[in-house]
Amino acid sequence: MTPDRPITALFAAILDDPADVRPIHDPALWRRIREEAPRYGVSAAVAHRAAPLLDGEDREWCEGVLKTAWVKHRSHLHRTLELLSILERNGIPAVPLKGSVLAERYYDPPHTRRPSIDIDILVPFHQRRPAVDLLSKGGYTPVRLPWWDEAHTHHLTLTHPERPRIEVHFHLHHGYRNRHLSSDDFLPGADFVEAAGAAVRAFDPASELFYLANHWVSHYCADFAPLLDLRLARRRVDDSSMAVVASLAVRHKRVVNMLAANDGYRARWGRPLIPEAAWPPEACRDRRIDGLHSRLVRAARFSLPWSLQQKLEILRLNFLLSDDWYDASYGAFRAAAHVFRSAARGLGLAPASYSIQPPPTTKFPS
Repeated sequence: MTPDRPITALFAAILDDPADVRPIHDPALWRRIREEAPRYGVSAAVAHRAAPLLDGEDREWCEGVLKTAWVKHRSHLHRTLELLSILERNGIPAVPLKGSVLAERYYDPPHTRRPSIDIDILVPFHQRRPAVDLLSKGGYTPVRLPWWDEAHTHHLTLTHPERPRIEVHFHLHHGYRNRHLSSDDFLPGADFVEAAGAAVRAFDPASELFYLANHWVSHYCADFAPLLDLRLARRRVDDSSMAVVASLAVRHKRVVNMLAANDGYRARWGRPLIPEAAWPPEACRDRRIDGLHSRLVRAARFSLPWSLQQKLEILRLNFLLSDDWYDASYGAFRAAAHVFRSAARGLGLAPASYSIQPPPTTKFPS
């Protein structure tokens, strides 16, 4: 195997089924894999696959990674199930997104999934504030004023001095002019399933695959770990049901998102996420998505602070990911605003740095 092979290709080789274990036995490639795996969130998955094939210091590294991952997973799972129980007991239906519950349902063993930093929970839109009020009684504090998060994102963020951060989602994905992936469109179809001996709500397989693909693209396809989630979710949806995923993309105006996810999935696993035959005739299949995945990945590598050129590239990508004329117009407006602001800074008419977020609040307002 060539030493200059992209690191993500090495991860895909090791973690695919069946696995290509040649990179594990190549000292130079294995050194690269060990160094880069934490950055891409696949250390535990790589260690689990490689441990039986190694000995000595390399075997010890694998075992240490897996022990740490197990402790983090069990802690996150305990907190997640505790929060879900509190919400359900108080009449607030909640679906855990990603995280340790997904790991319990998809991964074997569960702790080989990337450890989650925060806890993501989806609640009905009209119960978002009661959910935050309830969690605040347990010592959690909102990071920002609720109206700000509701206007600019799709979740309310809460922190605790000793526990993981919580993101209370009221949409699955943010959009403009009510082009959100609203919780009210997906929660009613969530049924109880078993995870770690507990009953938890989960989406139907097609909806979950649709959500995971959109989430990956919304982060510019930067991480490799979500592709493992996507691969395992894809196995639960047979080809005949993939038309449901495609119809969700059309209905919620996320066709280009799904095409970008399809492109990235094929690049990593060598097969499409959504078969061509699954797309309905009305799906927008224009050529603006050519090479979109590779540009998303490059954009995800931008380091802060972004230059004006990089800001415009991000906005252009957001424009390309839009299926709606209003979103596209809004993206063009934001691009113009960035140009004006940067020009004003260059002329000394605006500060060099600024904050668009309100100051944190330590008290949840009524």
